[in-house]
Amino acid sequence: VASALSFAADEGDSAYALDLLEGASDIDSNASLSVQSLKINDVTYDESNPPAGLLLDGTSFNVDLSSAAFDSLGVGQSATYTLTYQVRDDRGATVNQTQTITITGTNDIPTISSIAAGAIADASYLPDLGAVIGLIGQLDAQDADANAELSFSLANADSTNLSFDDPEISGLTYDISKVGDYGTVYLNSATGQYRYIPDTTKVDNLRLNEIRTESF
Repeated sequence: VASALSFAADEGDSAYALDLLEGASDIDSNASLSVQSLKINDVTYDESNPPAGLLLDGTSFNVDLSSAAFDSLGVGQSATYTLTYQVRDDRGATVNQTQTITITGTNDIPTISSIAAGAIADASYLPDLGAVIGLIGQLDAQDADANAELSFSLANADSTNLSFDDPEISGLTYDISKVGDYGTVYLNSATGQYRYIPDTTKVDNLRLNEIRTESF
């Protein structure tokens, strides 16, 4: 073999097929070369249970960079896989070879859980429904990147520098708000907790059984 092999790519790139015989040759004419005794980071490769995103196919080693196995890599983080193996000719002679694979993480897009719709009623008409001031809820989101720090926001927010204390939950403060047609939604950008407080005047003006819907 000429020298050790190396390969580097970013998480999410196209799949690659690495030639483990690259740079290998045999002075014997018509010699046939193969790969044997493969280890990945000193662990013997198991054909029946290959590592996610990594697959040996004859003398090629396939790297599926779109595999979920690499999603946990954050921006700038990297994972290194050191392949050690023998190049063998058809007469049984072998030589050791190394292939290093470095995969660098990228910024995966966070996902937000589905948000359940809520309902309120005119408290002056149904006073028993007025015990809670408006609607309260919790936004939940996930990010595949390890140690990712998430924050929440409102599209086209009216205010992003509030210090509005929740009227019922001690210690909870909202820093973002948006005024709607029938009320205002307040959001804690760090925790995802929110409260919708209706505009009582506008709600009281609704006729009996009249329904209005607004989204933020």
